[in-house]
Amino acid sequence: MGAGIGGLAAARGLQNLGHECVVYEQAEALRLSGAAVTIWPNGSAALTELRIPPEWLGQRIDRFELRSAQGRMMGVLDGVRLARRFGVPVMVIPRRRLLQRLAEGLASDRLRFAHTCTAVRQDESGATVQFENGDSVTVDLVIGADGYRSAVRTAVLGGGPAEPTGWAEWQGLSQISTHLAHGHQSLSLTDKNGACGLMPAGEGMLQWWFVVPWAPDSPRPSSVVSMLRERFGSWMDPVPEVLDEVSDDEVNLWPYVRHRVPRSLSVGRVVLLGDAVHAMPPTLSQGANQTLEDAMVLTAQLRAAPLSSALRGYNRARRRRAAVVSRLAARSPAQDPDAAWVRSFVVPPAVSTWLFGSLLRVVSNSLGLRTLHDGRAGRSA
Repeated sequence: MGAGIGGLAAARGLQNLGHECVVYEQAEALRLSGAAVTIWPNGSAALTELRIPPEWLGQRIDRFELRSAQGRMMGVLDGVRLARRFGVPVMVIPRRRLLQRLAEGLASDRLRFAHTCTAVRQDESGATVQFENGDSVTVDLVIGADGYRSAVRTAVLGGGPAEPTGWAEWQGLSQISTHLAHGHQSLSLTDKNGACGLMPAGEGMLQWWFVVPWAPDSPRPSSVVSMLRERFGSWMDPVPEVLDEVSDDEVNLWPYVRHRVPRSLSVGRVVLLGDAVHAMPPTLSQGANQTLEDAMVLTAQLRAAPLSSALRGYNRARRRRAAVVSRLAARSPAQDPDAAWVRSFVVPPAVSTWLFGSLLRVVSNSLGLRTLHDGRAGRSA
């Protein structure tokens, strides 16, 4: 269920194993809106395991800078060092391009649009999904990859959608003349009132986002760009330049939400992945990466074991890692005005890069596989 990154990646992985997969999506077509996603080495490794190498989909990032709103250096991550450590690149990929790449490997009759899930029932013989249009389907396994408002999660676990965190970002992907759009460096800026990020995404496109306090009943400004210029126009260059070149019709709202990771990621013949499990603020840029890890691990488990054993293995492999990332993402200084101490010192780039790489290894399954494959290749050479 769901033709987002998780649902399409899982379908590609299971198709690679020879399984018959159908992706049901409530929208009328692929949802190609939104800006870009940052694919860290764990996401790159997961895509490679799923036979979708990411190198030609976007822009490689070699340096990540974190600065105060007025330009004081707060931290640096070395993307080159991370790529060398793990053997796969750090990329920024337009979301539409990633979705199209995932979908193009599926036969057209394997994508069913305009299907909204209303109920899920299961017994020993199979699981049945009921749709709003009156259709139903009975299958061996239902994969709930239907986002942070997951109908599948609600059907099997109860509860509601993910909860707002009090923040959201206005984001876009635009052709911008700034030098950042044509290089391999990203810039993130922050103060206690919000944050801003600028990342090249390939072909002269720049992903930009602005984080502001937000509640579900917040009215949309009559001009989002005017509001952003008023709030962020005095920040360091090239923020004013970027805001001068974007328009209101390029802006998308992305609320920051968080789901508590459940005790089990599967119930009977239903398994959850992606935002249906671990919706989190994008403060560590791990949402898409953890989703790709979910799809990769589920595929690997179903390759190696019968269904019930595979789902238990998936839960053991993924739950703790996803829970760790979710907790850390919810504690971002950008979302905690009392965390001013974070802005008072700078960690040396080599140290911060090593620490972030160590975090990636802790929360990743794919990097362990990457190390294993590299070790086997070295021994056979």
